[in-house]
Amino acid sequence: MAVSDGQIQAETPVAKAIHEVTLARGMAPVTVMAMDRSNKPVYAAAVTLPAESIYQAHGLAAGTPVQLVRDSGEPVPVLSGIEDRGFSPTSNPSAYYTSEGKLTPSFDRFIAPFIRGVLRHNMVPSKEQLREQIRLAVYNDCAELKKEHDPYYYEWEALYRGTYGFRDVGIYPGTLMEYFPNSRRYHYIPVFAQGKTELKGIQTLPLSQLQDATKVRSLFDAAYPQWYEGNALVQLVGDTLTVMNSNENTDEKQTHAVALKNRGILLNVGGTTEQHSYVMGKFEEGNKRLWLQANREYTERPTELRILCRKKPDVKIIPETVALVNQWGARTQTLRLTLDHTDCAVELKLN
Repeated sequence: MAVSDGQIQAETPVAKAIHEVTLARGMAPVTVMAMDRSNKPVYAAAVTLPAESIYQAHGLAAGTPVQLVRDSGEPVPVLSGIEDRGFSPTSNPSAYYTSEGKLTPSFDRFIAPFIRGVLRHNMVPSKEQLREQIRLAVYNDCAELKKEHDPYYYEWEALYRGTYGFRDVGIYPGTLMEYFPNSRRYHYIPVFAQGKTELKGIQTLPLSQLQDATKVRSLFDAAYPQWYEGNALVQLVGDTLTVMNSNENTDEKQTHAVALKNRGILLNVGGTTEQHSYVMGKFEEGNKRLWLQANREYTERPTELRILCRKKPDVKIIPETVALVNQWGARTQTLRLTLDHTDCAVELKLN
């Protein structure tokens, strides 16, 4: 999409629609330029959203400083009051650093706690642990395309719609609008390059037999029994547990409840998860302790956890002041936690 003198030059209906809506709301077109660390332009695109909205909506998560320029050549501030936030008036902040190499508050608030947690608690599972869960793999036997095939995923669309949960949202066909799977019931599905058809110890399926999403779902359901409840995105590999909201374009609270086996006093970990949030955990010391870290973009929304235990656990919350609710129900054997994220990520240790 290109903008010249306030007029859009676009071939797609989507681009035209965006332009019409933004002009109707009195929004002036601007050009977004992504810069490398030497301030050399590496990408440019014309958009018709206010600069402040662009920054807040996208977060510039790739970590690339941006420069916003109107058609007239007039620079547009990325953020209002940037000097009040501790940055020089010439710096262009991205998600976590500026064009001058200074880290933003977002780095300390979101990225640093996550990296520390992953490294300190060895959150990366082994290849062997990943393979333990795989029951089915897929190879491409040159499946014939349907006359009305998906314009992006072609012969693969039915496989991913039937397993990872592709669904129609936003721009047709919708599957391009979200990155995260909507289900992890089937864990990770190996897909081979053409020419490879076998994987030791794992059943392989030809893609030509996976062209109907309903049949795909039935086939994978038979191979992978349901192992958690709820609609959140949950993954349990080895001793690592992760929970995320699967929505990226819908503000919808989701739930999860994961039944645990041979995890000491822990029987079930559940709760609710909001958009742009996560809970990650590690079973440590021979399953005698569960470490958890929770964080979210919308800090006004707390994390809610419900943990079923054989007996009352010892709970350490870091920092202690974030526990809005910390209640043990002796009759239900359930620990109820509501954790505030106004200032920081939250960590738990349950023994």
